[in-house]
Amino acid sequence: MKLAGLVGFGLVVAWSANAAAECGTPEWLGTPTGATIPSHGSLYLYREVGDGMKVGGPITAVTKVSESVMRIDYATKADELEIASAQEPALYQISGLWKPPAAAPRVIQSWHHKHAWTCSSSDSVMLQIDQPTTAFRVFWRFKDHPTRELIVPARTAEGNVNVLELGKINCGHASIDPDELAAGGILTLIAIRYDGSEVAVAGLPPTVSTVDMVTTQDGLERAIAFPAGTEPIAPVPYQDHDWPFHLFLLLLIPAAALTYVAYRDRGIKTVV
Repeated sequence: MKLAGLVGFGLVVAWSANAAAECGTPEWLGTPTGATIPSHGSLYLYREVGDGMKVGGPITAVTKVSESVMRIDYATKADELEIASAQEPALYQISGLWKPPAAAPRVIQSWHHKHAWTCSSSDSVMLQIDQPTTAFRVFWRFKDHPTRELIVPARTAEGNVNVLELGKINCGHASIDPDELAAGGILTLIAIRYDGSEVAVAGLPPTVSTVDMVTTQDGLERAIAFPAGTEPIAPVPYQDHDWPFHLFLLLLIPAAALTYVAYRDRGIKTVV
């Protein structure tokens, strides 16, 4: 049974929202639109501003797991599920044959995202994972402080990009203090898959610190895109935003050399 449009068969779920884009207040679903998901499972919504979602239709439960994160449990026999929000709606393909990947998820690259513009700023750790996950159960241990546990929906983009972002995001709150991320701590990750199952994430360093990472203004655009069902390529090379300065240095060297040669020739002629 196909779901057609925003009202077809009553399987569209809408939540009321206040406008949250004035200053880039973050809001996202951890499962990207277009994804194929099982007939029952969970979606995770990150939202700092606005109301919650109503239970009804395919939505069986809505649980607020933190101040900014909601878990949305669903069950449907339809071929599609559409979630309508104040932003663009998300449309999912339903498959009763969906199975999680056989291999455990792993980190394929990490970087320090730091950017500031007018009233917004980001200072965060970004960890790209090699397979789809809807969210992450995060355990953060900093010095002798008690271990913190939080659930963070995945950040996603086209090309099967799946990233965990921790820290200060745009005009939002900080999930982990950027000063702690700079000083370094022990990070343990559990991936939450589309069906709600959980599995440990491999490939994390013993200590996670932004000081040890490449710092760039690039956010999700730095992530590696790859076709579904294939292995991602090696991490992309470092691309910073200081290229005008580097170009200036490259041009300065030959200019200085030419100036030296000119003055040297002038000195020789003067002596003669």
